[in-house]
Amino acid sequence: MRSRRHRIQVRNVVLVLTLAVATGRATASGQQAQASRRPNAYGTTADSAYHVGSSEFVPRTSGTTYDEAFGIGRYSSNCIGGCLIASPHVPDGALLTGITGYFCDSNATYDVGVFVATAAADGTGFQTLTEVTSNGAAQGCGVSSFLDLTSLNYQVDYGSNELVLLGDFHALDGTVAIEGVTLYYRLQVSPAPPTATFNDVPVTDPAFQFIEALAAAGITAGCGGGNYCPDAPVTRRQMAVYLAKALGLQWQ
Repeated sequence: MRSRRHRIQVRNVVLVLTLAVATGRATASGQQAQASRRPNAYGTTADSAYHVGSSEFVPRTSGTTYDEAFGIGRYSSNCIGGCLIASPHVPDGALLTGITGYFCDSNATYDVGVFVATAAADGTGFQTLTEVTSNGAAQGCGVSSFLDLTSLNYQVDYGSNELVLLGDFHALDGTVAIEGVTLYYRLQVSPAPPTATFNDVPVTDPAFQFIEALAAAGITAGCGGGNYCPDAPVTRRQMAVYLAKALGLQWQ
C-alpha cells in the first residue's frame, strides 16, 4: 500500500502540472513551452500589437474628472467629447494597420468611442484620424469593435506630432466606459537618405534604401575602404553578425 507521503507527492506533482498547463508554462525536455503566440517585434510583413488599458486613459485637462464603471472601465464624469487621453508607445516610423476598442456599453442612446488622433508638436491642437466606437451595442461590458486603419496610410512620426487616443463620451452616468484599446502596426524600413554612405552603392541601386538602413542601424559598416561590396558572398560568420545585431540577440 502506498504511503500517505507518496500520495501527497503525487497530488503535488499533478497540481503543479495542472497549473503549468493552465498558465501556458508546461515544460518539455527542460525547455519552456509558450502556449500563446506573441506578436512580432520585427519584420515588415506581419502586424504587431500594443495594448492600452483603461487605467492609462487620464484627464486631458485639469478640470476633467473621471470615474470607474463596472469595475473594469473608465469614463469621464463631467466632460462630453474627447476628454480622457492616452499615449500609446507605438515605435516611431511604424505604419498603423488596425485598432480594436473594448467597451462597456449599457446605454440605448449613446455609444462610447475612442478617437485615434495626433497632437501637433507646436501645441496647436489635435487632428482626428478616425474613431472606433461600440456601434450601438448596449449590451454591457465585453463589447469589442475592430477598425481597419490601412487606408489611412498613417506612419508614426514623433518628430512632427504625437500619436494619442482620446476617449469620446456622450453619457456621463457610467453607462458607457472604455475597457481598453489594442493598436496594430507594421514596422517599416526607413526612407532612403539623399546621399550614399558607400562608394559602391549609389542612390540608384535597387537595394540602396535597405543597405542604408542596415548601416544606420549599426548592423554593417561595409567591407572597408568606404565600400559595401554588395555583390560579395556572405560567410556564415558575417551572417551571424548581421542576424545578431539586427535582432538584438542575447546569449543568455
